[in-house]
Amino acid sequence: MVNENLKINTVNKYQYFTIPLLLKYNFGKSKSFFSNAGVFFGPRGKDKKTTKITNTTTGYSYEVQSNGNYNFPLEGSISGPDYGFSLGVGKVFKLSSELNLSIELRNNLGLANLVEGINVEEFRGNIKSNTIMLLTEISFDL
Repeated sequence: MVNENLKINTVNKYQYFTIPLLLKYNFGKSKSFFSNAGVFFGPRGKDKKTTKITNTTTGYSYEVQSNGNYNFPLEGSISGPDYGFSLGVGKVFKLSSELNLSIELRNNLGLANLVEGINVEEFRGNIKSNTIMLLTEISFDL
């Protein structure tokens, strides 16, 4: 009988394209600070799921496409679009008379249950997204 020790590392990447609809409010002496709030919708893109298995006894490693055998029980159940509230704050820096640079910290708080219809006994609840983004933007005044 040969004992083998396996190290299994699974990476799940879920791609969503976020479309925000925001109201913006400028404030401060020069109106260079801003806050925005609104909603977002995130249609789902492609998923990439890979598993790397390393036999720590022999040192041999290989990658397999994830089919649930080595993955967490919910990986195949994440589905549907994401949607929720969006809130951000930022500042606009005037670089020249026509060129602006803005920096914003935004939080997208998802409301959609991304694992509806799962059949896992140990799991009772919802999985929702929460994305914090640091955004930069260059704009030109015409």
